[in-house]
Amino acid sequence: MSATTQGAHQASDTGSDSTTVGVVDDFAAAEAVIRRLADADFPIEHARTVGGDLRLIQHTTGRVTFWGAVGLGAAGGAITGLLIGWIFGAVVGGLTGALWFSVSGGSRLLNTEPTADDHEPSDD
Repeated sequence: MSATTQGAHQASDTGSDSTTVGVVDDFAAAEAVIRRLADADFPIEHARTVGGDLRLIQHTTGRVTFWGAVGLGAAGGAITGLLIGWIFGAVVGGLTGALWFSVSGGSRLLNTEPTADDHEPSDD
């Protein structure tokens, strides 16, 4: 995992505006370099990590703190939970309504016999 710094030169395969500032042996070492640059207040929003064997180009968009990652994870989980809950509620609600409709014989009320409260008061 040795990081060797090459002379800054144009890297034609990564874009015309790219300059190679270092070469490392593996991805973990590249992440460590990006972390050190971020700690030194280098604008990593424009940094790229380019893999040689797999032809991987990773654009760094910025640094996420621990609590930022927790918030993003919680928001993703909440949205997923809402969607699953909405689908589950629609399916279970529809099935419950269909079951209720078939049990009641098509009536909106299960008890269809008239009661004393159902009669209109007389004008006596």
